[in-house]
Amino acid sequence: MFSNRPATGTEPWPDIDPAFVEDARGAVPLFPLDLLPQPWRGWVSDTARAAGAPVDYAVQALLAAVSALCGAGVLVRVTPAWSEPLVLWQALVGPSSSGKSPALEPVRALLGALEPEVAAGTE
Repeated sequence: MFSNRPATGTEPWPDIDPAFVEDARGAVPLFPLDLLPQPWRGWVSDTARAAGAPVDYAVQALLAAVSALCGAGVLVRVTPAWSEPLVLWQALVGPSSSGKSPALEPVRALLGALEPEVAAGTE
């Protein structure tokens, strides 16, 4: 379908692969909640249930917060000449009204409650 010769602008566009627009995705495996220690296992489970969201969304919010708090200013040295910041990149992916925002809210509220304590300790 594609060639190495330069385009002249007269070639027809290739057909679109219908897999790009079909909603025929395979099932996503469940997050292995038993890998989390208590009390986080119970907190994530309760938060997801209260938010009406998958456990995956609640645990991802928790992991993002922990990564942000623990990794601030920390570098991982890959080689003596190469280091990278300790960052856990994440994205919640799901259809509208699947519970993404409600699953994030409890962690945001928890961080908001801790922020004044942290600020008071640095003064």
